Amino acid sequence: MKLAQANHEANLMAKFKVVVGLLWLGIHMSNFANPGAVIVLQGTSSSGKSSISAQLATLLAAQAPETVSIDHFLWSAVIEKAKQLGLITADMPLAEMQKIVMTNKAVVFADFVKTNWLEPKKQCYQAVKNLALAGKLVILDTVLDEVGNSQEFAGFYAQMQGVPVFLVLVYCPPVNLAQHVFTRNSLVGYEQKRDIVFVLKQYCRLYMPTEDAAALDTFTWADLQQCLATVTQDLQLTGATDAQLQAALADLTKTYQANYHLQAATPVVITAKRPYDFLVHTGQSSALACAQLIYAALLTRKIALKLS
Repeated sequence: MKLAQANHEANLMAKFKVVVGLLWLGIHMSNFANPGAVIVLQGTSSSGKSSISAQLATLLAAQAPETVSIDHFLWSAVIEKAKQLGLITADMPLAEMQKIVMTNKAVVFADFVKTNWLEPKKQCYQAVKNLALAGKLVILDTVLDEVGNSQEFAGFYAQMQGVPVFLVLVYCPPVNLAQHVFTRNSLVGYEQKRDIVFVLKQYCRLYMPTEDAAALDTFTWADLQQCLATVTQDLQLTGATDAQLQAALADLTKTYQANYHLQAATPVVITAKRPYDFLVHTGQSSALACAQLIYAALLTRKIALKLS
């Protein structure tokens, strides 16, 4: 699995560029009169966006950026949906609400995706746009995965019209994604666990096979088997029955075969379905290194910060 050579070279230079950039910011702060813009961290759940967002906010501390996550808006909407379904009441502690939602996720999320998925996303993006129009630099952690709306990506840019947007694709290979979710789920309470099957299927909505040799990554039948092994560990950890486990494995295999047509000895070359301005690879670089690469790209291209 190889990242493009340009990003590899940028990674080697990232620390130097960050030091130079910080010195530059200290000298030229008067040039940042109205830095309103949006830095979008786009990628699957559990790809490392939140960790990168925190590191990037530290690097951009002089700009006092606002950090916004789509998860906050989606969770609020999901809880409201659970209330409407009579599963929870307003007087319950948040942790108990989340636990009940996760216990009944098949019902709650199935109904939510059909009826309410897009509204909290629109609310989130409008809040982000308002902050940017007010002169704020915003770091948005989201996933434009087009669930229930094949025009979500285009719709996002239409909604952001008039605001500078720098979209960073946060790429994480499926094997790493599965391991991230399993590790998280091993450490947190039930109400904070993530659906490993959902995350791995989300990858298929963002990435597609290609003939381009300089694409993002390769994926193999062996990689899928490694993912399935981690899914088995995860679902056994969360108490899934054997029937539930076998159904999940079959569903995931079917999804990946339908998207990538995997064969035992032939790697499939992977690329993003939608365009992006910059790429970081969390399977190869730490959250801090990724944030440094993004920061260096912002300085080099004079994007988002409105450098003079």
